Amino acid sequence: AAAKAFNLQLKRNHEAVELIEEQFGEGAYPKRILMADIPQDALLIPNKINKIPGFKIKNHHFLPGFPEMAWPMVEWVLNRHYQGLLNKNDFAEASIWINDVSESKLIDLMNEIVKKYPKIKLFSLPKLNPIKTIELGVKG
Repeated sequence: AAAKAFNLQLKRNHEAVELIEEQFGEGAYPKRILMADIPQDALLIPNKINKIPGFKIKNHHFLPGFPEMAWPMVEWVLNRHYQGLLNKNDFAEASIWINDVSESKLIDLMNEIVKKYPKIKLFSLPKLNPIKTIELGVKG
């Protein structure tokens, strides 16, 4: 589908063949090896989970598998191809859920925290169902 979308030929990528054979040996044939058939001139995206690579065409990225497999591949793509777009500031974000409280009860506490730590950002996100809950978070 990707090759067709970009009007490219589907080709068996020799590097992808080596990676798939390295991971699966004889078990690569006859079906797994088909994952080495990718659009011509696509760049491979390494997959440290099971070696079956994804690929990149222009600014489009194609990743095999499930989210746990895709995350390291996404990180590789971001670090390799989009480093200049990444946030260079270190920050952390955390939140907790507080049940049975309204935002109005937290405003004084939130104002006190922001006054004491002006570089951080606070957020509160109310939720009503199934019970009244606030997600109270900090970022900075």
